[in-house]
Amino acid sequence: MSWLTSLFKRKIQTGEEKKDYIEYSELPNYINNFVKPKEKELDELFKELNEKMSELDNALTQLKTAKITELNPKIVNVILDNRNAYIKHTKIFMEAIKLPEELSFSKTKQFCHEFEQNLNEFTEKSTKSFHITKNLIGDELENVAKKIRELEDYIKEIKLFLHEENADKIIELRRQTEELFNTVQIKKNYQVEIDSLKQQFAQLEFSQSKMLEEISEISKTEEFEKLNNLKEENQGLQDRIEKLKSDALTLFLPLDKSLRKFNKLSPEEIIQDYINNPLKALKQDKDFKIFNILKQIEAALIDDQLDIKEEKKDKTLESIKNISEESLKNLLSEYTSLINEQQSIKEKLSINKIEETLTVLNEKLNSMTHKKNSLQNEINELEKKKPMNIEDISQNLTKKIKDITEKEVVIQTKDI
Repeated sequence: MSWLTSLFKRKIQTGEEKKDYIEYSELPNYINNFVKPKEKELDELFKELNEKMSELDNALTQLKTAKITELNPKIVNVILDNRNAYIKHTKIFMEAIKLPEELSFSKTKQFCHEFEQNLNEFTEKSTKSFHITKNLIGDELENVAKKIRELEDYIKEIKLFLHEENADKIIELRRQTEELFNTVQIKKNYQVEIDSLKQQFAQLEFSQSKMLEEISEISKTEEFEKLNNLKEENQGLQDRIEKLKSDALTLFLPLDKSLRKFNKLSPEEIIQDYINNPLKALKQDKDFKIFNILKQIEAALIDDQLDIKEEKKDKTLESIKNISEESLKNLLSEYTSLINEQQSIKEKLSINKIEETLTVLNEKLNSMTHKKNSLQNEINELEKKKPMNIEDISQNLTKKIKDITEKEVVIQTKDI
């Protein structure tokens, strides 16, 4: 079994036609297998080119030593100056012809292009000195020009060889192969980042699950049950306090307009407190000034001092009669009792460490959730950036290989 057979799995598509199944990583070897024999021929071509360069150099030496039969020294000097200029331009042209170190189609194509550029530049700069020198030095000069034309023709032969061997298609095939490798590497780099972020995500999820287990265990303890009972008691007391506040507001609401008008006539600051929050004002009103204030409002209403409509006045007077000293004291007593009881429960809650522990754990859970969301966003962004055109590139390569070799190939990229 040859190395090529072991390297590539070949499967029969039909009785006559075979497909080459190629791992993408072995694609350069596969391409080299049918390209290298073609490129080896370049070695012989460039050896012959070297010989032609040597012939040009010899012709240039002959031109340098060519004799001039002219006797007029002025004319001789002009000819010599132009011969030297032509030789200088030719040497510069020859020095610019640098044979490629790597004999590949792409380097050879580049070499041919550079040769033509250098030739055009040489022709432009040497034409004048060539025609002047030709007047007295013909054969040697013409021999140099002939060798340059031979070089030019030989470069055309090399270009023809490149064309016949599908060099442009092979160059493009290699370029796309490199693009495939670069794209695969970019995708792998992104995948490394994504895998790292997913690992961090998984670690956070694991930590969260442990915390949830810890919270679950705490919820089964006696201390947690006490905490919940205290919270329920506290909420029940708060509901009753809110009910008392509502009752107090309802009690004083019919007096609101009269209180506001009387407040303008009276120096008592506590009147405004009763307008804003009757129950709170009652708690602060240690001397129960409100009873005296209500009597004054009653008298002012009877004497029409508050400019209240008759119907409203009657309702207000009736409401004042409904506010007894006993009812207010009972209201205050219940409110104070509830506040004290609630304060006692809050003190018990403050020394219960379960609440603090749960708060810390929940804060950590929330922080981890935020980090998870951030990581997921990063993962989503990287997934969007990750190249998805590998299959397209491989299909284009498949078509180009078939175009060059007439072989059916399948480039395997599934595991990328």
